[in-house]
Amino acid sequence: MGGARTGVRSPGERAQALAGASLARASLARPSMTRAVETLRIELDDPAMSALAIGSLILLTFTAVRITGGAPNALMELGYLPVALAAYAFGWRGGFAVGVVVAAVLGPVPALLGFDHVEGPAEWLIRLSVFAGIGAFIGTMFGRTTVDASEIHARLAEIQERERQSLLALATAAESRDLDAGEHVRRLEVTSRGLAVRTGMNERQLDEIGTAAAFHDIGKIRVPERILMKPDALDPDEWTVVRLHPVWSEQALGAGAHLAVAREVARWHHENWDGSGYPDGLYGDRIPLAARIVRIADAFDAMTNRRPYQAPVSFEAALEELQAGAGHDFDPELVKHFVEMIRGDADLRAELTELRLV
Repeated sequence: MGGARTGVRSPGERAQALAGASLARASLARPSMTRAVETLRIELDDPAMSALAIGSLILLTFTAVRITGGAPNALMELGYLPVALAAYAFGWRGGFAVGVVVAAVLGPVPALLGFDHVEGPAEWLIRLSVFAGIGAFIGTMFGRTTVDASEIHARLAEIQERERQSLLALATAAESRDLDAGEHVRRLEVTSRGLAVRTGMNERQLDEIGTAAAFHDIGKIRVPERILMKPDALDPDEWTVVRLHPVWSEQALGAGAHLAVAREVARWHHENWDGSGYPDGLYGDRIPLAARIVRIADAFDAMTNRRPYQAPVSFEAALEELQAGAGHDFDPELVKHFVEMIRGDADLRAELTELRLV
């Protein structure tokens, strides 16, 4: 049978699904400000980028002071920006050193270069002690915060790993009633990650895809076994129950930010490219990319491995079914990449064959 069980629908099922499709539910995007802050933080973790930013801020401060009449000038307070950045990037020594440099650039250097409107030695020394002292202080505080944050991060990682293992055990239990749970999870992780690589995802995103693939059907634990193992076509009431499992899967994954992608995949891995899927009738690129990826990997796995309700087909036959469903059930561009991946990677085919249940 098709639909939720094989991943590919018959023409009759497609017409029925299209008739009952609801309005698309827009997927939630990360706020642009959050992405910008995260990008900036990553850039500043690079010492070379931090040094370049510090130098640029010092030059900006010097230029702003000189073009607005020289010292004394309220714009001299801009010097705290490179001092604070140095303290963040290089600790108290960096904050102290850049404080000295900024004080020199605003004091003795303009005098040595012959500029007008410069401060005297007493002001230089005061500015030196203030900039350098504040730089060292901020660097010390950042250092303590980093230590505390590292301890918190380690503890949080431990808790998240325990949660992951518990969810994995539950997901395996849910899957084990109608298929080879351990091998299925491994096959799905391998093909989902492989397809995700071809979309340009980074290592963190690949890990999220692997986790999402493992947990995507955790809600099946609530589907009665008589329905899950039924070898014949499901009746309308049984289909209603089956179509709730994506919602149950999302609910089982809680509200933690570290499982955000897993929740997207859990809820929307049965949405179709043409909007005829469930539970929300999303269509096209309104379906999150991760869910579209796992949708294809899961359909391929369902077709090429034995199930209580169907015999397996060959890899090539499954690829042809995916191509037939491209633009209807599946993202056509992702199908193209998936077909190329399976056909072109002999090692991957060998691994999937070893894990295959026939």
